[in-house]
Amino acid sequence: MFNLIGRIIIQASKSATYVGRVVIIIMVLLVVTEVALRFLFNQPLLGVAEIISYSLVVLVFSALAWAEAEGSHISIPVLFDRLPPRFQSAASVFTNFLSFSILGLICWQSFVYARDQWLEGYFSAVLHIPNFPFIYVVGLGSGLYALVVLVNLINSLQKREK
Repeated sequence: MFNLIGRIIIQASKSATYVGRVVIIIMVLLVVTEVALRFLFNQPLLGVAEIISYSLVVLVFSALAWAEAEGSHISIPVLFDRLPPRFQSAASVFTNFLSFSILGLICWQSFVYARDQWLEGYFSAVLHIPNFPFIYVVGLGSGLYALVVLVNLINSLQKREK
């Protein structure tokens, strides 16, 4: 049963990267258009910096969980590989538990903060884009990341038992 849930979580994290791929294409097209309009006609697009900053939030938080699932985050194998296997296992369980706890807090507080932003009506300065959807993206992205870390934590515990 857990293997099925783990595969669903990993597949969801992979699927989230497709959102990031679309966003990065939009960002590139937007920046190229803005630079061309500024250079050729001396007419830059209004609010490009806002759109790019919001897009970066979507790009980063759509990819974090998949990077964790693939083991692409930065690690320090020089020290870790020299530990005895038992300590490696314990360190893996500890770091996964700590990461899950912190990511869970980030997810929870992002949803609380997004709700506050929504109720108070905060928006961007130039284009008047509401802030709350992008804060929800932070919550969703960190929540999915936390679930991938939980899968890794359970896998670490299962390896430790063997």
